[in-house]
Amino acid sequence: MLRKFFIIAIVPALAVLLVFPLGCAGRAGDASAPSDTGLVEPPQGEPSLPSDTSPAFSPTPVPIPTPTPSATPGLGPTGGVSGDGMPDAEYDFDTIRLGGFDWRVLDESDGKVLVVCVLVLEFAAYDRFSEDVTWEMSEIRKYLNEDFYDKVFSAEEKARIVETTIVNDENPWFSTRGGVDTVDRVFLLSLDEVVGFFGDSGQLAEPAFEYWIGDEFNEERVCVDFSGEESWWWLRSPGRLDNSAVAVADDGFIYVYGGFTNSDFGVRPAMWVMIAE
Repeated sequence: MLRKFFIIAIVPALAVLLVFPLGCAGRAGDASAPSDTGLVEPPQGEPSLPSDTSPAFSPTPVPIPTPTPSATPGLGPTGGVSGDGMPDAEYDFDTIRLGGFDWRVLDESDGKVLVVCVLVLEFAAYDRFSEDVTWEMSEIRKYLNEDFYDKVFSAEEKARIVETTIVNDENPWFSTRGGVDTVDRVFLLSLDEVVGFFGDSGQLAEPAFEYWIGDEFNEERVCVDFSGEESWWWLRSPGRLDNSAVAVADDGFIYVYGGFTNSDFGVRPAMWVMIAE
């Protein structure tokens, strides 16, 4: 009788272990936990897109040393003039040389130009530890406006870099808050700015896909690092979650859904600079 009772009792217990393995209960479908790729995963139950429309993800690249910066005697289109830290290059857009790097001119207004670095300069987390982060409080903002600004640019160049009010809008698809506007010398481009300056197909206003923008301007948004590898790069706009930010994929898709902020994606700084007289 005792043996029969023992068998009856142990069978239901084994069934429970098979259904709920130890240590795994409650973890499946946790949208706030980083994925292996560093990208925010769609919530359970939401349909995934066909694979041929999905931006391909490259493994996190090894950080690339920042080249030794050189002083810039004056600002103006260089057409890819060679200098310390940058190879010879020819571009089909206007550039200036600052801090030993080539910067693409995106806009001009009131004697100033908006520029973004031609290359991904390094790889870093948007914010390593925060679970709820906006551009204002992010580690990458602090780094760009302190260490990067202080070490890369000459005194003359710093005098021409303009402190600018940076608008931090919410995510237009998921309404994730963007935080307060900030005043910065160096910043990352926003989702709106990338669409506005690299090509607008209308997908930001009227999405063709659920999680990203992919259009005829993908190639225009592709950016490489110093080794020539096509790389993901951060935008300052929030992704779907409070610990995510929008990123541009290595094939030019804009991942509006976002990557987790503790992921190491490419850093492509931008700034407003006074035009040299």
